[in-house]
Formats: sequence, structure tokens, C-alpha cells
Amino acid sequence: MSKKRINPFDRGTAEHVLFDRWRRAMLAAKAAGEARDQAAVEHDAYEAKAGEYAKALRALGHGEHLPGGAQAQLPAPSGNSE
Repeated sequence: MSKKRINPFDRGTAEHVLFDRWRRAMLAAKAAGEARDQAAVEHDAYEAKAGEYAKALRALGHGEHLPGGAQAQLPAPSGNSE
């Protein structure tokens, strides 16, 4: 006697439950990945904008007032102080 083949798409079967949970997990992972990518793009944009403001502050002679590590990343002003 051969074993009857179970259709994995029949509701109520263990295969259907597993397939459905796999599908939902894959959709959640895809959504989380897209959100992560969007957050990374926003992070880079905000960091670039902060860098522009920091350069402007340096050009005005206020580079020593920049907080944290951003101060160390900026080049010293190259203008002559004569």
C-alpha cells in the first residue's frame, strides 16, 4: 500500500500551518530588511547634513565648540590668521 499524498495547501494540515508560518516569517523579514535599509539611508543623510553644518561652524571659527567625535573628524581651518 502506498501512502496517501497530503496536499500542503489543504487547510488544517500540519504542512499548511508550517507553510503559512514560513510565509509570514519571510514577509516580516523582508519588511524588517526594507526598514533597516531605509533607516541606513536616513542615517547617512542626517550625518552628511551634520557634517555640512560642522564645516560651516569651522569656517566661522567655532570648531572647538563641536561636541564629541565630530570635532576630531573635521580638518583644521586652512585660512591664514594674519
